[in-house]
Order: sequence, then structure tokens, then C-alpha cells
Amino acid sequence: MFFSTFGALGVFVDDGPICVDTVLPGGVWGWGHTIGRNPFRASALTLCEGFHVPAAELRRNLDELWLTRLLNANETLRAKRLASEAACNAMHTCLQRVAKWILRLWRSGSADNLKITQSFMAEITGFQRTSVNAACGALQDRGVVRVQRGRVTVVNEALLSRIACGCDAMNSANHHANHSHRVAANSAVATLTERCANG
Repeated sequence: MFFSTFGALGVFVDDGPICVDTVLPGGVWGWGHTIGRNPFRASALTLCEGFHVPAAELRRNLDELWLTRLLNANETLRAKRLASEAACNAMHTCLQRVAKWILRLWRSGSADNLKITQSFMAEITGFQRTSVNAACGALQDRGVVRVQRGRVTVVNEALLSRIACGCDAMNSANHHANHSHRVAANSAVATLTERCANG
């Protein structure tokens, strides 16, 4: 399993190109694979850092209260995010969703490493590349972002947040409600990882 501390992992259904969820710092990926059922795959959207813990080690430590709470909280939040992302895809404009994605990746800790092409942005959002190009152009014209070849720089984060749909604000509230628990859990995961490394 992977416990994220930096960056953004994208979650996709099988071989589909549209990103249906993201694993951000404090999140966990791989529990479904550990228990043998997961129709999703994950791929790094930005530079990522975190802790890898063998599934066998996790199973041996499932009696630890902090671990079961962390895994249960992540599964609950993931279900809410999947529903939110599906609703967002159906309801919001290309401009709103592109703004949301840029903001999401920027805030994942990847501000200095946000290397993403408009073509890739079109793939993960499901929009035509021309629509994404137009949205990025509109954001740049308003002084919100600076778009260069293969890189996006946020110039006005507050305005970008206002342009983006409010889906991530709702998910962020859920995420930060568990923040203190996640900080403690990450420390414990680091200890668990070290224990695995030392044999």
C-alpha cells in the first residue's frame, strides 16, 4: 500500500483515460488490492512521495486502532469523492473543471513541479483538447495562470479558486476534518515502514 505525503496520484477505471479520483497528501492507495478487490488503477499525475508498506505487514497490524481508523476513513472519503467527481463531470463547465484540476494539482504540493500538458489535461477530464486549450487561454487572459509548453504556473490562486467549481472545497472540508488523525497516522506508518526495512 502507498501512503501519500506529497503530490497527486490519479485514479482511473481499468484502462479508461478519465481520472475519477485523486490520492492527495494524507491519502492512501492500494487497500482494495490488498483485500483482493479493486477495479481501479492509479498513476502519478505529478511528482509523488510517500511510504510503501507491504500488504502482509499491514494485515499483521490490522489490530492497531489507528490503522483501521485510517483505512476506514479513507474508504469513506473515497466513496464521497467518487460521487462528487461524477456529479462534477456531469454538471460543471470545461472552464470550471480545468480551473479545479489546476488548483488541485497546484495545492497537492507540486507548485514548483506542475508539469502537465493541455493534451493530458484533456485526457483526464474527458474534454476535447480544443476545449481545454480555450479554457487555459481564458484563464491566462484573466491573469490567473501562466501557460507554457508542458507547464502551468498559478499566478492568482484566489481568483482561480473562485473560478473553479466548489467540489474540491467540499472534499477539502472532509479531508481536513481528519487532518490531525492523518498526521499521527503518517508518523506511525513511517515507523511501520522502517520496521519492514529493518526486517
